[in-house]
Amino acid sequence: MIAINADAAERRDPAVAACSAAMPGDDMNLLSLPWWCLPAALFVLSLAAVMGVNRWRFHRNGASQHLVLGMFVSACWIAAVVVILQRVQ
Repeated sequence: MIAINADAAERRDPAVAACSAAMPGDDMNLLSLPWWCLPAALFVLSLAAVMGVNRWRFHRNGASQHLVLGMFVSACWIAAVVVILQRVQ
């Protein structure tokens, strides 16, 4: 009985190993970046995509002000969620 418990103690639980691999010090964690990086990147990339599609597909310069405002508001919401998740973590 003691030998069985010793073997069980020596084995690592895969769930614990997976959790320790995803700790905040890991490079793959997006929440370890400064809070403004992810929302800014999403806003800039989506704005560049909209401007590119409008230019090459519809042959127009610029984008709708309502679309840009909507993307900015969504980037602000994403920033708020990132800050909340960083505080909880």
